[in-house]
Amino acid sequence: MFNFVCSLWKKRCLLLLLPLVLLCGCSPLWASQASPAPTFGAHQASPVPTSGAQTAFTSYVGKWEVHGSLLSLNANHTGLEQWNVGPCSDAGQMCNGNAHITFSENADGSIKGTIQSVSYSQWNGDPAPTGFQPNAADPRAGDTFQFQHSGAHLLYTTWFGARLSYLNNSNRHWCDSSALKAGWKQCGA
Repeated sequence: MFNFVCSLWKKRCLLLLLPLVLLCGCSPLWASQASPAPTFGAHQASPVPTSGAQTAFTSYVGKWEVHGSLLSLNANHTGLEQWNVGPCSDAGQMCNGNAHITFSENADGSIKGTIQSVSYSQWNGDPAPTGFQPNAADPRAGDTFQFQHSGAHLLYTTWFGARLSYLNNSNRHWCDSSALKAGWKQCGA
C-alpha cells in the first residue's frame, strides 16, 4: 500500500485521489458497513410514525368466538356478530341473531363498536319465520361497546348504556383460534 501511495505522489495523483477517498468514505455503502459517524448539528430523517391505534386495529382483525357467538372483524373496520337465539318457531327451527357493526379506534388501542343493524335468520340461512319475536334484551342498532385485548388471544368487552349494562356481568371474553384450540375456559359458557 505504501508503494502505491508513493507512486501516486510522484505522479501528483494523490491530490486527485484524496477527494475520491473522502467521497467514498462518506457514501451510504461505506456507512452501512461502519459505525455511524457523529453528526454535529445535522438532522437525520426519522421514520414516519404510524398511528398506534391504526396499527392496533389490525390486531383485532379475524374470527373471535365465545359460547354461542361468532364475531368476524374485518380490516375495513366492519364486523358481523352472529349469536344463537335458540328456537325461533314452534316447529323447533333454530335461529341466529346477526349484528352488522362498524368500529372506530380509540387512542388507548381499544376499539369501539357501534351496531348498525340487526337481523335474524334460521340456521339453514332462510329468514326467521313469520311471527318470530326476538328477545327484547338482544342488541339493537345504535348500541355501543368497546373491545380491548386481554392478553394475546382474548378480547374483553365493555358494553355502554343502561339497557345492555347487564352484559357486563356475564362472560365478557372473546377467544381467537389459538385460545379455542387450547381449550381456554374463557371461550365457554
